[in-house]
Parts: sequence; C-alpha cells; structure tokens
Amino acid sequence: MAPDWQPHSAHWGDFSGACVDGHMHVRPHRNDPYPNALIENQPAALHRKERVCHPYVRADWLRDVPDADAGRRSDAYVRVSCDEALDLVAGELRCVQQAHGPVAVFGGSNGWSGAGSFHYASSQIHCFLASARGDYNIFADLAAREEFTEGRARAQWLRHLYGTNCEKASAMGHAMSDVDPYWQCGGTRLPHQAEDGGIMQAFRNDPVQHPQPTPTGKIQITTAHATAFGYVDCPGQPTCPKPEDAPTPHCPLLLLANQPASRRHSQLDFGAQSVSTKRGGRQVCMVHPDDATARSSAESDTVLLHNCRGACLASATLSDAVLRSVVQLPNGAWFDPHVDSDGWTVCVQGNPNAVTRDKGTLSLAQGCVGQLTAVLLQGYDAPVPAIHVFDPPAMV
Repeated sequence: MAPDWQPHSAHWGDFSGACVDGHMHVRPHRNDPYPNALIENQPAALHRKERVCHPYVRADWLRDVPDADAGRRSDAYVRVSCDEALDLVAGELRCVQQAHGPVAVFGGSNGWSGAGSFHYASSQIHCFLASARGDYNIFADLAAREEFTEGRARAQWLRHLYGTNCEKASAMGHAMSDVDPYWQCGGTRLPHQAEDGGIMQAFRNDPVQHPQPTPTGKIQITTAHATAFGYVDCPGQPTCPKPEDAPTPHCPLLLLANQPASRRHSQLDFGAQSVSTKRGGRQVCMVHPDDATARSSAESDTVLLHNCRGACLASATLSDAVLRSVVQLPNGAWFDPHVDSDGWTVCVQGNPNAVTRDKGTLSLAQGCVGQLTAVLLQGYDAPVPAIHVFDPPAMV
C-alpha cells in the first residue's frame, strides 16, 4: 500500500508526513524551492520516550499538598483518564472565573500556528468558555481606542489581510484563490519575484515618485516622536551606548549565543537534525585556536563556560571563523541542571541561557539582550555528568 502522505505547515516550512512500517517519514512540499532541513527533526517525535501520550498530573498538586509548587522538577506524575483531566482543568477555570470573571481566561488565538486545521480548536474553545476572550479582544480593550480595530472583528481582519495580499498578487499578475477556498484546501501558491532592491532601490532611482515612508519622504536617522517619549536610553537618534556586559579580566571572552541552525529555538531538540550538530549529546561551542591554546583546551574537549549568573558545559570546536576573545554557542539546547560539588548549578547539555542576562534591550523596544554576554572558559576536569533532560519524570 502506498504511503498516505498528509500535508502540514509548521515554523520550519510546509511538508507532508506519512507513517511507513510504524515509523514517520517526512518530505518537503513539492513546490518549495528552498526546503528546510529542520523538518528532519519531526520523525523522532513519534516514538520518543519524552512524548506524553496520556494525561498526567503532578502528584503533590493532585494530593493538594501544602506548598505543592516546591516539588516542581522533582515530583512524580500520576496518570489520570481524559475525563478526570478535563474535570480538573474545568475546575481550575471555574476558580479563575469565580474569582476574577470570565474575561480572566485566555481562550487562544489564530496566531503563529494557525496554519494547521487542528489549531482551529481555539475557535471551539470559545464555545464553552463563554465570555473568555482571545488576544484580539484583549489588545483591543487594552488599546481602548477605535483605531486599533478600525471597526473590524477578528474574522474580518483575517479576511481583510488575505484580501490585501490578493490585491498585491493581482498587481504582479498572479491570481490567488479566494479566502474561503483557501481555508478549505489549506494553502495557495505565492509568486516569486527577482530581488529588485525594494523600496530603498526605488527611492534611489526616483526619490520623487518613490518616497520613503517617513514624515519627510526621505531617509531619516532622527525622530522627534521617539524623543518625545522621554526615555533616557531612546534619545531619538542613533547612539552607541556603553556595553553593560563587556568582557573583564575575570570574564575575558565575549559569548555570542545565536539562534541554532539545526532547530528552531529549542523545538524538537531531540530530532535527528538537532542531534547531528552535537557531540555526545552536548552542544558544540566555537572557540578561536589561540584562546583554546591559552586554556590548554583541544578539539572535542568538554569545556565549562561560566560567570556570576551560572554555568554550562559544551564541546569545544576550534576555528578561526570566530575572532580572538570570542566564543560562540547556539541557544536552544534543553536546560539540564546538575549541581556540582561546589554547589553550582551547571547546565550539562550546553544551554547558554544559564549565563546570559534576562533583560530588555531598551525602555521602548524590550527586545532580548541575551545573545551577548561575558564569560570565563576553562577545561572541565571533573567527571562529565550524564545528560538526563530527555528522561521522563517518574510516572506512578
């Protein structure tokens, strides 16, 4: 019998999956010109021991033990039936509703994962949550202004945005399906056009006919609007603030904690593509050969990166692709804490979040500054702890 390929859409692209002899296989969308290798992380999820196939509840919480939160990460889990799980969830929702009203219950949205028909469950959830609301309604009330919604409800906005794309595609000579057939079939083809430089090239060619989307129509490097906010760290013009976490004699290396190429953030860290970039299950960090020599470290050595916030282990690879005094360690490895003989908590799988800052970039933006931090790197002479993050908790 031929495999029954079923289409799906995820952060890492469109693909189809099929079960063959009890094992999952994936293949990219037939029309995808740039298929993403990250889909190869998906098959491992089917039979992994971490997969939760039944409802479980933390034992101390189920027994209503005082200060049950103290048992997180060490507590056992008790298997319950689906009916029991639904009753427990309904009871918690009822407590929130009685204490704070139904508007305190968030009922989901047609957000990032809205591509798969499964995610329409959020529409069904509102049927029994009554006055519970999704993100659109919440943000509309927070804004408390009509211009936020422009008079459109959520479904109307989805239709409007899709219709806008249809108009743009039509202007390019490409016909897209209407919104209703799109929802039914789950996809439509978009045109690919050659890179033409976008609005910047158009502005350079003819600044009168193609002005920039700024108050002056020109390229602006200052903004009175941002200045008016009065934030000290957002003066309204480009600035170069003094680094807050620069290398020091105690932590002489600058750590670059970039997004990984083998997975999206930490998703499916156990997948084949993710595992293929590790050594012995541990994340690999890139070190300049001179820095490694100065620390008596060699290729494939287990090294310790640490600072005043925490520590993590990684497998070293030597390369002049990074500058001297710089070490590069991708984020996303699942946090696997181990308390060493000195009482330090060390992530043994190599998650750089153990040493990075939890702080926003600016008062206005509040992005993440965790990609850069100062660390000390040294060889790890103690016995290397085993990795346990993929071991399920005790089930009783």
